Amino acid sequence: MKTEQQIKDKIKEHEDKIEKLLAEKSELWNDITVLHVENYLKARKALLWVLSEFDLLSDSDSFERKAYFEITCYESSKIF
Repeated sequence: MKTEQQIKDKIKEHEDKIEKLLAEKSELWNDITVLHVENYLKARKALLWVLSEFDLLSDSDSFERKAYFEITCYESSKIF
């Protein structure tokens, strides 16, 4: 079983990877990049759930909202 600190370190690692991908959001982004960000967000959410005392984590935090905002911006830019 992982310790609480190991889980927190892994959450931070996922956040760092997401931040790096978000920083490269120019024309370098593609559907695979979006998939990577979404998967890191899901893994981060699962790790946050492990640390939570609740059965469900329905509310998103500011980090998650920011990442999904960038994904939405990218997706909408493909329309035009």
